[in-house]
Amino acid sequence: MSEESWGYWVFARVLSETGEFIIPDRSPIYTVYLTLFRWMGYPASIHTEYVVTTLIVVLALTFLFKRHMSLPVAIIAVLLWIPYLQWAEPPVQKLALACSACALLLGQPGG
Repeated sequence: MSEESWGYWVFARVLSETGEFIIPDRSPIYTVYLTLFRWMGYPASIHTEYVVTTLIVVLALTFLFKRHMSLPVAIIAVLLWIPYLQWAEPPVQKLALACSACALLLGQPGG
């Protein structure tokens, strides 16, 4: 994890302990998302969030790619993205990619 990822976990801790956002300009929705995992404790919360976030992105990209190619090819295309996704820091960028994929899906006819 990068320093920025640790920072987001600190933001989530402050939010859960005080009910306030320490830096409101730094992705408050992601900070709230991280608080969903804090009950597990360290390090389970970090590992679980990592897996759940990656799964969300993989599913979003699979649905997006499936619009333009067959399912087996879409799955292969997403599998090729996984190494990039695993190294993307901070994880909030992965969720932004998933949201962008969902926005593209919703904007297409039949979405």
